[in-house]
Amino acid sequence: MIKSQEHERLERASRLFRSLSELQSLRLLLALTEQAELNVSELREKLGTGQSAVSHHLSVLLDRGLVERRRDSRFTYYWIRSKYVRSVLSDLKLGIIQ
Repeated sequence: MIKSQEHERLERASRLFRSLSELQSLRLLLALTEQAELNVSELREKLGTGQSAVSHHLSVLLDRGLVERRRDSRFTYYWIRSKYVRSVLSDLKLGIIQ
């Protein structure tokens, strides 16, 4: 069965809202709004959490299509895929990560 465009848009919105409801994922996304891209070590430092937790949440965000990544020799850098999602998160200005 072919999914309609409306159904696909609703699925993308659902993935976004699920991510925003998970505290660590939300914190990661907010951290990624502060800079164009960050690697796992930088995110771990900003969030004050372990590397395995950061990697796990990044994997979930990748699966949900909310972040992208690129390898640069030793590091993998992550950024928010959608300018719209970045804009929405920037507008929240929750002050969670400082």
